[in-house]
Amino acid sequence: MTSNSNGCGGTERCGCGTEANQPAHVESNAEAGDGDPSSPDPIDGRWIDDPASADSTLPDDVRAAMERWLETDGIETVADCFAAIRRRVGNGSLAVADLCHADGETDHRGVLEGETYHFRCFYDAVLLAELGDSPVTIRTVAPDGTEITGRVSDAGEPTVEPAGATMSFGIAADANPLSTADRRLGAAYEAICPFVRAFPDRASYGTWAATVPAATIATPLADATELAGLLLE
Repeated sequence: MTSNSNGCGGTERCGCGTEANQPAHVESNAEAGDGDPSSPDPIDGRWIDDPASADSTLPDDVRAAMERWLETDGIETVADCFAAIRRRVGNGSLAVADLCHADGETDHRGVLEGETYHFRCFYDAVLLAELGDSPVTIRTVAPDGTEITGRVSDAGEPTVEPAGATMSFGIAADANPLSTADRRLGAAYEAICPFVRAFPDRASYGTWAATVPAATIATPLADATELAGLLLE
């Protein structure tokens, strides 16, 4: 059975599913032939091994964009950022119905207790796992077309394939302050959703990050549920 919950409203309301907000297909380094060792490393300063750690500080551009969007200051770490989003957007009340559901099949889906949920954003499948009490299987497609799968146990323990899979988190560089939005949850999806993606490895993230109009970080995909916990706690 496939869920058709309206959730964020998709293209009509949240904007995260509109063509303008979906970064284009990006080739991997090997496909693109980008082997110049003198090129700056787009991952430098953006890789965070343990996003829940108090030492996991954000790059300056991510911090500045988030503070501008949330109209606050004092955002230094990933935990600070997620706490600010939780206060300003969800007030701790995010439910399955609030996730960015799609009306039809998408590349991003989660299966909970035999029910398949199709999402406009891959991370909603991870949030589904945190909101539920049963195991969730997750499937998404990276910007370069690679299929990435995962499973979150009922204890919240994730396994991912490929094992070195990575995820990004970021915000549009030109995101308008949240107070200008009619619907804060929809505005959050529009500003953040297109830049939360899964990748087969760090290099694939770096290739993609260099092409999108956003301030982003990357972290192991295996830490995705830990991040979801920060958003929902």
